[in-house]
Amino acid sequence: MLCLVVTKLRNNLNILITGITGFVGGHLEQLLIKNDYEVTGLVRSKKNLLNAKTQVHLVDDINTCDFDSLTKGYDVVIHLAALVHQPDQSDISAYMRLNYDVTIALAQACTANKVKKFITLSTSHVYEGANSHFVESCSLAPLSPYAQSKYKATQALVSIFSDTDTSWHVIRPPLIYGKGVKGNLNSLSKLVSKLSLIPFKSAVSARSYIYVGNLCDFILHLINHNIDSGIYNVSDHYDLSTKELCELIAKAQNKKIIQLPVPRWIMKTAFQAIGRKDHYEKIYGEFRLNIDKALATGWKPKAITYRDFQL
Repeated sequence: MLCLVVTKLRNNLNILITGITGFVGGHLEQLLIKNDYEVTGLVRSKKNLLNAKTQVHLVDDINTCDFDSLTKGYDVVIHLAALVHQPDQSDISAYMRLNYDVTIALAQACTANKVKKFITLSTSHVYEGANSHFVESCSLAPLSPYAQSKYKATQALVSIFSDTDTSWHVIRPPLIYGKGVKGNLNSLSKLVSKLSLIPFKSAVSARSYIYVGNLCDFILHLINHNIDSGIYNVSDHYDLSTKELCELIAKAQNKKIIQLPVPRWIMKTAFQAIGRKDHYEKIYGEFRLNIDKALATGWKPKAITYRDFQL
């Protein structure tokens, strides 16, 4: 569900957020309310009511919003709405409509209305096909339509905000986990809950992840400090192998598992046979983000525990 949310902070800083009913948006909303911030959500349906303390107003599709009028009077715009999964993942046009067209329209409205800060979520998927331990300055050639739409949007944002008074921040998170997460991590959690024998003992390559609480904390860090504009990789600063990830998920479920040392070549052949070569890479491949740039701003992610993997 796509939507907008208007947030008024106690210091009179006005914030406009898209994507409040999404996974990250919901956690960010809770963080704002916990800190006594007033939140008003603009949603397409009352079926998607937010926290009881959140004021709700119905709006039409985000693709038809008049961003010129919506962004007037706001200090910060946080753009979380995005299309991540769809049935035909080879169709780039659907990804471009929301991940590119809407992002660009919103950014242009921000410059026209002299919004002070624009913050948006991109994705570490833009590093697909590059060498591991990625820095923000890596040369990129993203493979999937989703990653391509995000990459093209970032390129356009650099041009839009050039020589303007609006500071801009593009966040590139790795796989995000936390309560309510969907997608691959949710599938892995279900696998661990159902099976006592897990075939990933040989999956020992390190991969970057980020707890949703750490991601939301970085967003607040950008809001509350004068951080240089640019692209920022973020993670928990503690990379995990799939083997270690399964152990943490099992501990969070208070369950004992045995991890089997199934040879990697067998698993690779099996994934290729079912047309899921990308899943093999995500389980066994190394994927590490360099977050030195984010750390240099003074931000420090909290240390993770197994309880953070209660998905």
